[in-house]
Amino acid sequence: MKIIVKKVSTKNTQIFIGVVTHPKSKEYELIKKCKDVKWNNSIKLWLLPYTTGHWTEFKNIFKEYAIEIVKDETILLEQTSTQRTDSTKILEKIMPERTLNEDQYEALLKLKQFMLIKRNQPSTMKTYCSHFIEFVLYFQTKKVEDISIIDIRNYMLYKIKEHSIKERTQNSIINAIKYYYENVEKRERFILSELRPNNVQDLPDYFTEEEIALILTNPKNIKHQIILRIIYSCGLRLGEMIRLKIDDIKMDTERPFIKIKQSKGKKDRILPLSEKLIPKIKEYLHSFKPKYWFIEGQDGGKYSDRSIQSILRKAVQETGSNPEGTVHTLRHSYATHSLLQGTDVFQIQKLLGHNDIKTTKIYTHITEVMKNKYKSPYDRLDI
Repeated sequence: MKIIVKKVSTKNTQIFIGVVTHPKSKEYELIKKCKDVKWNNSIKLWLLPYTTGHWTEFKNIFKEYAIEIVKDETILLEQTSTQRTDSTKILEKIMPERTLNEDQYEALLKLKQFMLIKRNQPSTMKTYCSHFIEFVLYFQTKKVEDISIIDIRNYMLYKIKEHSIKERTQNSIINAIKYYYENVEKRERFILSELRPNNVQDLPDYFTEEEIALILTNPKNIKHQIILRIIYSCGLRLGEMIRLKIDDIKMDTERPFIKIKQSKGKKDRILPLSEKLIPKIKEYLHSFKPKYWFIEGQDGGKYSDRSIQSILRKAVQETGSNPEGTVHTLRHSYATHSLLQGTDVFQIQKLLGHNDIKTTKIYTHITEVMKNKYKSPYDRLDI
């Protein structure tokens, strides 16, 4: 048996070991056991850092193979994804150098760097930077540092009148503006409460228990089943599911649990794992043999959020469940059903990872109505 290895280099002289494999082959499964290995789709190679330790481990894993090194060929890689974080990749896509002037681009760059240092969530970075770009582009003739609160007010009026933004978007834009001026420019904390909309309390959507049972049993693929079942059974956010590692799931303990690391608000939390789900998880692990991430994509990296959303949409459509339901609706359903079965709202707050109990108490508006035996006066009419 033979395995082919190539030298891969980047413009900044980083060197990688490039490994050739074929899908569904024995080599394909073995390479995923190597530490720090990543699939690069642009050159169709597995990449390992070029270090003595990684090379020694590689040779041990492939000790039954004849290793053929292609010495006369060095593949030039423009920019390897193995050295870029999710945050960096997202931000690179929203750096419009050709539309921003020098002052605006410099401000955006400072915002980007500050958020990377603070390790903000990729989704937060993307949202704030996108809002900030639109904001500074509105003031083409004004320096970013000279924009005043009156200017901000005029901008918000423009967004409301011309773009008909929703209340949540309005709040999000204000948060992005405040974040830049207070954290990056170190401007004294300023209040923009007069620019915020009145509190709008949307009741969270949820699936009924009957719908949940249909949705969770709908997928034929056990990986798809496990994804939906863990999200619902633990009330996870989509990003928490994607970032779940094999080592985060502890099944062989007296009380099985899942550890969620550095989620929203940079907090860890421990969630009880349903014992009823353990046999299904073991079946999945035996069938798919993930290496690092609990749910892995085809290249061994993280599973994509779009794939999970697609799994949920398909299950909702095929079961005729609430058509407004999303992956996050599984989390809402977990909270709603937990309250209905008598779980204390403060305990649910901790399980969901909410900072403020007010966020959790939104669910009580639903459950109180469902529990109440109140009857409409209409029921007494003899018509």
